[in-house]
Amino acid sequence: MKFLFASFLKNACAGALLAMVFAATASAQTAPSVQGVISDSQSNAFLPGAEVELEGTPYRAISASDGRYRLDGVPAGDYTLLVSYIGFKGFETVVSVSGSGTVILPIVLSRVYQVVEEMVVQGFRFGQSKALNDQKEAVNIKHILSEEQIKAFPDLNTAEVLQRVTGVSVQRSLGEGRFVGLRGTPSVMTNVTVNGQQVAYSNGENRAVELDVISAAQLTGIEVTKVLTPEMDADSVGGTINLKTRSAFDRRDRLFSTTVGFGGNSISEGTHSRASLDYSNVLGVNENFGVSIGLNFASTAAERHSNEQKWGSEDTADGAEIPYALTNSEVLFSENQRDRYGLNTRFEFRLNDDHQIFFSAVYNYREDDQDRQITRIRWDKGDYISRTQVEGLRLVKSLHDRLEEQKITTYSIGGKHQFGVSRLDFSVSRSSAYTKKPEGQLKPEFQARGLDLNILDIDSNSPSWDSSRQDIHNGDIFEFDALDVKYENTTSEIDSATVNFAIPLVVGSDAGHFKVGAKIRALQKERADQRSRWKWRGDDLLLSQFESGGTRTLESGYNLGNEYDRDSFRSFFLSNQRPGAFTEEVRSDVNLGEPYNAEEDVTGVYAMTVQNYGKLLVLAGVRAEFNKQDYTGANLVVSDDGIISLAQENVSRDFDQVFPNLQFRYRAMPNTNVRLAYTRSMARPSFWDAIPYSYTHLDDEEITRGNPHLDPAISDNFDFLVEHFFDQIGVISAGIFIKKIEDFAFRTQLSQTGGPYDGFDVEDSANGGSADLTGIEVTWQQQFTDLPGWMSGLGIYANYTYTNVTSIDFGPSTDRDDIDVLPEQMQNVGNIAIIYEKGNIVSRLAVNKSGKWLSELAGEADFDEWTDGSTTVDFAFTYFFDNGLELFFQGNNLTEEIEYQYLGSTSRARQHHIFGRTLNLGARWAF
Repeated sequence: MKFLFASFLKNACAGALLAMVFAATASAQTAPSVQGVISDSQSNAFLPGAEVELEGTPYRAISASDGRYRLDGVPAGDYTLLVSYIGFKGFETVVSVSGSGTVILPIVLSRVYQVVEEMVVQGFRFGQSKALNDQKEAVNIKHILSEEQIKAFPDLNTAEVLQRVTGVSVQRSLGEGRFVGLRGTPSVMTNVTVNGQQVAYSNGENRAVELDVISAAQLTGIEVTKVLTPEMDADSVGGTINLKTRSAFDRRDRLFSTTVGFGGNSISEGTHSRASLDYSNVLGVNENFGVSIGLNFASTAAERHSNEQKWGSEDTADGAEIPYALTNSEVLFSENQRDRYGLNTRFEFRLNDDHQIFFSAVYNYREDDQDRQITRIRWDKGDYISRTQVEGLRLVKSLHDRLEEQKITTYSIGGKHQFGVSRLDFSVSRSSAYTKKPEGQLKPEFQARGLDLNILDIDSNSPSWDSSRQDIHNGDIFEFDALDVKYENTTSEIDSATVNFAIPLVVGSDAGHFKVGAKIRALQKERADQRSRWKWRGDDLLLSQFESGGTRTLESGYNLGNEYDRDSFRSFFLSNQRPGAFTEEVRSDVNLGEPYNAEEDVTGVYAMTVQNYGKLLVLAGVRAEFNKQDYTGANLVVSDDGIISLAQENVSRDFDQVFPNLQFRYRAMPNTNVRLAYTRSMARPSFWDAIPYSYTHLDDEEITRGNPHLDPAISDNFDFLVEHFFDQIGVISAGIFIKKIEDFAFRTQLSQTGGPYDGFDVEDSANGGSADLTGIEVTWQQQFTDLPGWMSGLGIYANYTYTNVTSIDFGPSTDRDDIDVLPEQMQNVGNIAIIYEKGNIVSRLAVNKSGKWLSELAGEADFDEWTDGSTTVDFAFTYFFDNGLELFFQGNNLTEEIEYQYLGSTSRARQHHIFGRTLNLGARWAF
């Protein structure tokens, strides 16, 4: 892989030099250009995304993030130059181009919503205006969140921010957003990048990026691309999320701002705190050196109160069948101290207006210190007298003590160069990520046997039990059983290099550009977890020896009895690892069977053209990706007596894919687009599904294995969208999308035929699944500035997405014909926020609605695992002072919405989680 990467860099650099020579030669023969910077008359800030054209000619351009525009190759003559920008008055002027030289024409635009005394308009509406212009002028379908919009909502991490975007669904961990899916597709089908560079994967099994690691305080914008273009990586069936950090050249003036905040959660005893510092400036005599630095820290004391159930078929003592018997119940509280640290920096140097280079670094680290205490009832270890009465059962008290560390970093270096009318850009980057539990995850269990309990409210979302006949929380009756210890260590790195070359393409009265490029991406991922089981060989070890004295009752009413001291048990364990005390039994299935190494090299090349034909813009192109993968896993055979055999297996394979791309944008009116697109994209299988591993247990006659010959899922995507942008800052849009997905991977159950394991039950991964996914998206964002008086500050931010699977086939793994959703697909997702921006006030009252979704597919519908729909209410209020100081109040989950999972029917509880509400106060000062 490293050799291939180095070879590509050498060839890419040689190709880039040839392109430079060609471009430099061509530039000497080109006609002059018209160029300049577009800015705002009130703030003097740059205006990116402005449409600039010479009336009646094919010469058009869109201003860049620093407000710069250029119209290249313009013949001598007099022209009328037109500029349009949402929220600003149209601009028109006459420009004269001579036969030599370049015309420098700075452009200053005036706002439609001139309200000088309102600081809100100066900041928030201006930022939204820039984002909407970028969205309007984009050649493809995308949604852009501005920095101002991100700050206006009370969201701590990146996943929480993204839940506000049309078509985005979020999966949560301890009440916080973590994984993100787009348009009804699973989170593993969404690609995540930082400043255009792919983010490495920190988890050990799949390709979903854990976005709760990345703080929202680092971001200056988010681009959610729903329809890919040929220069983008093809592996994103749902779409691509690009997280943007600050460039000093995006501003005229220096930025120095700091934020502090404090708060707490309604069910947690700890406090929350946050702080950030941002600085950017353009330095040097010629103002050609830009530096941007951002630091952020956030600490949250999260707590979860939960009950979790398992169900199965059991028989009563007299032989009567109970088809849906409660077999296991857990009640727990989990205290998590989560600390996040972030750093982003960018250094840029402009040799002149045509040549610039940059270095960028983004660092994110999350530390999650968890104390989880659990009471578990093993109903299936007793005798069922009836569905709600069990005798002689087993009760378990356990602790889950661990410190988890996660890191995601991205480093890149690159440049942009203009050679006459030709453009060249390149970048080289590395992203790395890991998840580690360096101090070990301790899970001790203490058991009490022979207890009799009656189940209460068995059909509710929180089944309980009657323990009035005995004290089930007496620590003296719980004797130590076993300790599970796990050291997790998953790492990954993605190296990439990209080069793109573009030249104008004028055909008669129509203009556009032709673009070609290449990219190589080299991934290396390893998992090397270590796990063991410890037994106690000394005198009786009782739970009462580790109780701290306090008691705990959950918000749901469960009594967990006495709390126990995690530090006391850990210290006791570490100091008593010897014969006659704690002795180790190594978990061979984990230590020998689960470690793996995955290497992937992907080389992508593309060619595309974007042409304007009057009001019609056409994008046509193709991308080809050449894939090489090298996976190594272990084939482990065991029996009850120990390890029978262990062998490493390595599988290498190559496969190629071609991705056509055709898109249309018709400018029906100056602020109205009609879009139509056909694209093809793919989703690679999850790592653990594709690793060549197998775990065979001879006594259980079971085999679990991966499939290294899995192919990626291929999706043909069709999109239609109509969008209208308001001058008074807003957009209304409606669209339909269809995804025809073939060959997605799934877990399959079968019986081994032939060979030494004939008749064994096998769990495997296979291709063959297909689904037709259809969706409808509606968005409405508008400020009602024409209303009288105080009502002119009102606005609305609303969106709704409906997805439906019209046909689905999970292949030979199941004969079920009642499945009509994809895993993780929420049929209904929506947001509505009432906005108020007036005088010195910005506020949002936001409601997010997430529909139910399939968490896990079972052999029959009654045991499918579902996560129920939820509705969360959040609020944010900010007051601006004239000296740049802001005071804010933020509230999350104000109605204390729960998370509820069930099996088949809502009356068969699986998990019930309470997270409480969170309130924060803080201040931000920019100067």
